[in-house]
Amino acid sequence: MSSSLVLHSYWRSSCSFRVRIALHLKGLSFETRPVHLVKDGGRQFDAEFTALNPMQQVPALSVVPAGGAAPTTITQSVAIMEYLEDAHPAVPLLPASHEHRAWVRQLVETVASGTQPIQNLAVIRKHAALCPEVDGAGPAWATHWITLGLDALETMANAPPPGVSAPKPGEFLAGAQPSIADCCLVPQLFNARRFEVDLQRYPTLLAVEKVCLEHPAFVAALPENQIDAEA
Repeated sequence: MSSSLVLHSYWRSSCSFRVRIALHLKGLSFETRPVHLVKDGGRQFDAEFTALNPMQQVPALSVVPAGGAAPTTITQSVAIMEYLEDAHPAVPLLPASHEHRAWVRQLVETVASGTQPIQNLAVIRKHAALCPEVDGAGPAWATHWITLGLDALETMANAPPPGVSAPKPGEFLAGAQPSIADCCLVPQLFNARRFEVDLQRYPTLLAVEKVCLEHPAFVAALPENQIDAEA
């Protein structure tokens, strides 16, 4: 008997958004258990959730074996997507060649390590607490780092390594099939719009996003389509 999947998630979390896309792309059923990141001071700090993820961050994916065995919980969105790729390879989210896979992972980490962590809510709040004299600097801080990351991503998308093509019209970031790079791109553009980043300077990324948002897996994963979505 197969395991069931429980995703601890917040509707507007871009990291949770990535994992939702990957789950839907692979056609996997999962239960969503919302973790509100703002209400009551942030429910990610509750003891119950901290026991699942000591970093007190979403997402966390619990893999619940059939028969009542203890679940395994995986944290960090990229690690979760890599797990899904290993455990459910029938719909691959990484290309076949080692070089192409490395390039996709490079695109992923440009977002997941180099951009999103610097502009997330916890960092903006800490920045405000440490620098109270710079009133209202949080949005400017986020915009700076998002712009820097998307600048790099646009450049890399148009200058792939030998043997890898830049996205053609109607293609995803790494070719004809969606990859974990697309799972990271779309949520980061969602964040960019929240902070009013000028996206017209990223024609390649916007063209890829348009292709993604015509795919039902991406639509199902959109923040506004989640059970805990708020107006």
